[in-house]
Amino acid sequence: MALGDSYATLAQLKARLGITDSGDDTPLTNALAAASRAIEGFCGRQFNDAGPGNESARIYYPDSLTEVVVEDFQSSAGLVVAADYSNAGTYPTVIASSNYQLEPLNGIFDGTPGWPYYRIRAIQTWYPLPLWSIGDPRTSIQVTARWGWAAVPPPVVEACLIIAEELFKVKDSVFGVAGFDSNGAVRVRDNPKAGSLLMRYQRKPILMA
Repeated sequence: MALGDSYATLAQLKARLGITDSGDDTPLTNALAAASRAIEGFCGRQFNDAGPGNESARIYYPDSLTEVVVEDFQSSAGLVVAADYSNAGTYPTVIASSNYQLEPLNGIFDGTPGWPYYRIRAIQTWYPLPLWSIGDPRTSIQVTARWGWAAVPPPVVEACLIIAEELFKVKDSVFGVAGFDSNGAVRVRDNPKAGSLLMRYQRKPILMA
């Protein structure tokens, strides 16, 4: 699935609800999109794939002299890590792959394989120490990668269907309305089944606030 796509398909949701006609396709599609954005707000990450040949550059502040945490990317193919040592807003210095490692190691997190990389750890340091400045206002690391996951994890697909089904059925409730807070996370937190499926995929629990 491409970046921005819903995490479950219309066909999957219709099969779950036993719907065989197309009369409700629009509200069902909207429910899937709302559920997917809520999942992203709850987890602090997205689970789709930018696609082959769609590497793009993003910039980051290092978390320490030896570590930078980035958005999820699935492969070292096409990966370029570059630095701005001069505080000029450009990234002319490409860091050799021999000077960093990608984590989680082996693409395994919490015993589960298939995870993307989200941390780059320098073997020595990102900077020559005399050039390091904690107060540097510019982002100093640029990462070019194919962002996203190789495949949407099955628990995320299931959570998307659970939330979308609930959203769709709300139209038949007494009040007939439902919503999300500014982070899109209310429905996930209110649904213990969806929340339990997604808990291990949360990037930082503070993002739920």
